[in-house]
Amino acid sequence: MKEVKMNFDDKNSFVSLDIKNEELPAYVIELILTSHELAKQLDIIRFNYERTIGKISLECIQLFLELNRLDKIVSENEKSNKLFSRKAYPGVSSEEFNRQLMQKIQLIQNNHQEVINNFACQALSNEQLQSLNESYRSIISRINPDLNPTVSEELVELWHQAESYFVENNLDGIKTIENQIQAIRPALDTIDEPDRKTEIYSHLRKYAQNLKDEIALLSDPSYHPFWIDMLNEEQTISDINNQIDLFRTMITELNNKINSISRLNPRLT
Repeated sequence: MKEVKMNFDDKNSFVSLDIKNEELPAYVIELILTSHELAKQLDIIRFNYERTIGKISLECIQLFLELNRLDKIVSENEKSNKLFSRKAYPGVSSEEFNRQLMQKIQLIQNNHQEVINNFACQALSNEQLQSLNESYRSIISRINPDLNPTVSEELVELWHQAESYFVENNLDGIKTIENQIQAIRPALDTIDEPDRKTEIYSHLRKYAQNLKDEIALLSDPSYHPFWIDMLNEEQTISDINNQIDLFRTMITELNNKINSISRLNPRLT
């Protein structure tokens, strides 16, 4: 298969290349690989950044929920003190409120840990990465629905699974799918009608342009807000830590207030 050179910096390269029809499928496959590889690298960058900031943010959220819990206790006790009876206050008890907040904290912690556990981008050697790309290229040519518009729904599902395996660097998964579909011939190899081939080539040209636009988008940091945060990482961390300090001060004040209420009327706490 002839190699097609691409220049993604030139927005008009799609037109200037003047790709021949027989070269178009190979060109589209390379665009798909480039697009998916860029998306994979963005996921890695985003994950490593959010894992770092996430630990600080998680502490901030926990303190915020603790503030809510203590504020609920103070509010309930102050109302009870004015009415001389906790039973007159129809709201949820501080114990139940505390239980609900602790559930929320646990859910946040679990979700945060799940993100870390599910990020399965494995480190591969150069030889393994080359094998991954070659197998993925073969899968694209056979069951990618944009290159093979006649594939069945079952094969489309298999294609989506292959996309996930590629993002995860799951070489074993990619090899398994490649072996499953080894006997399938690419659609353009099985179509003899000139009109039908012309129709598919026209579709591929439009698809290739869409892929180029996607690659340009993935390559432009201004379209990814989290990159802006990364550029200001020190300031982001400082802002969160300042908020944490503020929450801790407020918690101390609320605890002092609760202790004061408790000394005045032990039955209310």
